[in-house]
Amino acid sequence: TDGRTTLLHFVVKEIIRSEGFDSDQSAVNPGSGSKEQFKRDGLKLLAGLSSELSNVKRAATLEMDTLSGNILRLEADLEKVKLVLQLKETCSDQGASENFFQAMVVFLRRAEAEIKNMKTAEEPHPLRIFVVVDEFLLILDRVCRDVGRTPERVMMGSGKSFRVPAGTSLPPHRNENRRVLSSSDEDSSSS
Repeated sequence: TDGRTTLLHFVVKEIIRSEGFDSDQSAVNPGSGSKEQFKRDGLKLLAGLSSELSNVKRAATLEMDTLSGNILRLEADLEKVKLVLQLKETCSDQGASENFFQAMVVFLRRAEAEIKNMKTAEEPHPLRIFVVVDEFLLILDRVCRDVGRTPERVMMGSGKSFRVPAGTSLPPHRNENRRVLSSSDEDSSSS
């Protein structure tokens, strides 16, 4: 059509159409909604996807070096927890602090296991998926804005209807082409 429509544009339009149909079926007065309302509802749903995945956007900004530095700091802090647990042996009143020390031992074991898992992760770019999803969400937001701004008109032809953006130029009518061909044929035959 206009050279700018992508598969994502098509998918967004289909989601909008589907959401409009679903909301029309569940409404108290079916058939009372307009196509513009369906479009707004569908766009609102898609815009909500980006906000629901806001944590992915934050995760995409993390860098592996920063994450590695944070892991090293956590290890150093766990060493401090171990020192506190060693104080248990020198503490004279163990009854009052026994629950604290038990909870700290459990925490220490879990934290050490988590840090060990993070350090042994062999994936070269474990955060790359977040970057990919973040880029997809940016593109999705742009396509939603495009679809929201583009008015549509329906073309009828051969028993099917399909939507074409309003800015798209239509092909010339077939009879006009025949008329041009027949007049050029007459011109060539008269020469």
